[in-house]
Parts: sequence; C-alpha cells; structure tokens
Amino acid sequence: DIAGQVPGVRIMRHDERITRWSFYRYIVPIEPEAFAGRTHEAVCDALEAEGVGAWTGYEPMSRYDLFQPALSRLPVAVEHADRLDPSRMSFPVAEAAGLREAVYLDENVFRAGHGGVDDAVEALAKVQRHAEELPA
Repeated sequence: DIAGQVPGVRIMRHDERITRWSFYRYIVPIEPEAFAGRTHEAVCDALEAEGVGAWTGYEPMSRYDLFQPALSRLPVAVEHADRLDPSRMSFPVAEAAGLREAVYLDENVFRAGHGGVDDAVEALAKVQRHAEELPA
C-alpha cells in the first residue's frame, strides 16, 4: 500500500466494476507539501535518477496548445465558441493535477511484477525523505 508507506501520496478509489487492469502509465497524485513543496517535475526527475520511469503527464486541456476550438468548423465548436474559449476556462482541480501533482509511473514498473512496484515505492519514499535537496 503506497499511501501507507509514503505520506502525501493518494490512491484513487478502486471501482468494483473493473475486473481487468490494462494501462500504459499509472497516475500517482502527490501532495507537493509532503515533498517539501516541490512539484511533480522535481519528483519525476528524482524518480528517473533512481531508475524508476516517471513523467509529469499532460497539461490541463484548457492550457493545451492543440486544444483550439476557435479553429474548428464542427457545429458544436462554432455554436458554442464563447463557451469553448480556453482563456475563459478555469479548472482548478485539473490544473493542480496537471501542473503540480500528477506523477505518471511508466508501465515497465508494473511489468517487473511485485519487485518493480516495491522498487517504485522505495524510490518514492527516498525522494520524499530527501525532497528538500531537490531543485525548487
């Protein structure tokens, strides 16, 4: 249980309808305050240095360069252009996750079985213990 071993790391609730797991990356939400205020970028860099593949993930859609509904000719985008203007959008939860909190673990961590997961948890705990040494 990663949440029990690394304070400030949350685990998403399991949906009982899911009977098989298939994923490309696994998202671990961190609380930057539990990592000396460091964002996910510093945590991912440190995990990479420990040999655990990690990535900061995608930007929130409202800040994603490719999301340009004003250039679309689709009827919904044309009819609701004012509502689809990214500069007028505010998604604080998505922005917090996408800009500070989401740590995507590479799928090869899980291909290594329990040992790979144990290594990832150990690396994350080490990164947290030494978080004040990470670049701010």
